[in-house]
Amino acid sequence: MLILSFLLCVAPDPMPRHPLAVAASEPTMNGPRQDANTAYADLVKECEAAVKAWRDELRALSKSDKAKAELLEKRHPVIAFWPRFEALSASDGRALLWMLEEGDKLPGTKSQAMETKARLVAELLHKHANQPWAGSDVPRALARQRMWFDEAWVRAQLEALASASQTKEVSASALAALAGRLTGRNATPEELARAKAIDARITSEFAGTSAAKAVAEKQAGAAYEKGGVPDDFEATDTDGVKFKLSDYRGKVVLLDFWGFW
Repeated sequence: MLILSFLLCVAPDPMPRHPLAVAASEPTMNGPRQDANTAYADLVKECEAAVKAWRDELRALSKSDKAKAELLEKRHPVIAFWPRFEALSASDGRALLWMLEEGDKLPGTKSQAMETKARLVAELLHKHANQPWAGSDVPRALARQRMWFDEAWVRAQLEALASASQTKEVSASALAALAGRLTGRNATPEELARAKAIDARITSEFAGTSAAKAVAEKQAGAAYEKGGVPDDFEATDTDGVKFKLSDYRGKVVLLDFWGFW
């Protein structure tokens, strides 16, 4: 009997926890780049520090003076920082991502927050769809807006990003994100078929992109999933008899690849 065992070590894909945490400045031969990237990073750090101080104070007041705590709770630091990010968005579109994530902290109703978020998404797609960061940061930010809108809205925005961008990497990444949302555990046959069609489009229209390479790897790995057809190979058994894996097609086969290290 032949025994098969595989050990796969796959490094996790690093994902930024939040646009606030993305390191924006890039080192150069002369030190950190002093441009809009630095301004964005510095403003993000300043806001994070203010939010932490606000939370600490709120936690302390909630134990000693609930009335003051209620007043402080209404003065979220995002309110004060909003105009500064809004001004920065003229030179760095990532400020719009921050505003999209934090817009619900502003005073107002849920419908007003949704209106603000929709406006920011429209501005991102219109002005910044060609930015290198749009292919990764925008799909992640859109996914987090599902709690405000719905799944159909998120998918529509991903399609809009793919269409709006003239950068292949960004368009392919947006389509890959869309395909991923169509292949969940509860995906319908129609959604799975659509995801397959999107993968085919990525392969044909966006060859050479990171998304196209990921699709190729996924398709290559599909042969080793349940129900897949593995690559055929030839080997010799312990009795010196040559065989092919395909000789045992239709039968239960267990293979053990082993060796000495």
